[in-house]
Amino acid sequence: MRKHLSIILLLFTFISCKKEKQDVSTLPPITQEGKGTFGCLVNGRIFLPKKNPFAGSPATTATYQFISNPDSFGFFFNVSASRESDKECEITSIDINGNLIQVEENKTYKLDTNEDGKMNAEYVHYPGCLEKEISYSTNSTVTGELKIIKMDKEKQIVSGTFWFDAISSEGEKVEIRDGRFDMKYVK
Repeated sequence: MRKHLSIILLLFTFISCKKEKQDVSTLPPITQEGKGTFGCLVNGRIFLPKKNPFAGSPATTATYQFISNPDSFGFFFNVSASRESDKECEITSIDINGNLIQVEENKTYKLDTNEDGKMNAEYVHYPGCLEKEISYSTNSTVTGELKIIKMDKEKQIVSGTFWFDAISSEGEKVEIRDGRFDMKYVK
């Protein structure tokens, strides 16, 4: 009897410790109409933007601008989303950036280093007002992909899918999966 009880307890412990992956059907659908949607899984958990009604910044932004200065010229691209918690000053954000890069429809971009002509991604968590941010970034070895599904420059719509791994300066890794966005961008 003790042997059976031990096996049952061992099975229960194994099952209860198993990492639960959330259903991606609760993420916004992949669309191409400028609906203002963004979502992904962060370490298997749903991430959807959420704005604190008392804060001044929007929960999602997209930018595609031509930049010209004495040192360089080209396009700057950014898609970002933030989630503000009910805890004071706690914010989590995801940013995908490209500097001096022309974005094209039906093209896949590697997310790696933060250099001119490349795309990179970042996951940042601000735990509280007086606490230091925890930043995770892609680099030359910890990478991901961004696929631009729609880039309508006339209607200023950008939509795409993405995934990436990112690493902190302490060597901790975060996994972003099943990402999608459909936004109007600012010129």
